[in-house]
Amino acid sequence: MRPVRIKDIAEKANVSIGTVDRVLHNRGEVAKKTKEKVLTIAKEMNYQQHCSPGTHD
Repeated sequence: MRPVRIKDIAEKANVSIGTVDRVLHNRGEVAKKTKEKVLTIAKEMNYQQHCSPGTHD
C-alpha cells in the first residue's frame, strides 16, 4: 500500500492541496472548521509526513 499523500487528503476533504499543506505545516490562515476537517481526515488515513530531500507529498 502506498503512503497517503497530501493530494489524497485534499480530495477526501474536498479542499485544495494548498489548504492541506497550510494545515499540516501550520502556515497561513485556514478556517477553524476546515482545519479540523483536514486534521481529522489525515489522522483517519494515517498520514505520515515525509521529510526526505527531493520528495514531494
